[in-house]
Amino acid sequence: MLSSQDLSQIKLIVTDIVTSSENRIKTELRSELASKTDLVKALKPIKRDLIKVKSDLRALTNYVVRYIDVDVSTLRKTLSVLVPRFDEVYERIKIEPIASVEA
Repeated sequence: MLSSQDLSQIKLIVTDIVTSSENRIKTELRSELASKTDLVKALKPIKRDLIKVKSDLRALTNYVVRYIDVDVSTLRKTLSVLVPRFDEVYERIKIEPIASVEA
């Protein structure tokens, strides 16, 4: 059977382990959060450019449909392939900052 002194020693050791683990995890989290913030900041201009390209593409579609004699269904099919690709990239940019830092 363990004495009360042994138990208090074990308690001290466990407390030290838990405290040092907590501190290590907090430090790692702080550095990861800083990295993620930097990554998100770096991605903001790319995201803005992507949004602009998307809106330019939609404006071009409207212009072509309105002013040029073109088969609208063919044009829409062609552009409907492009716009979802921009949407996919945009969605990945919104999600990847967290995933890419962990990788």
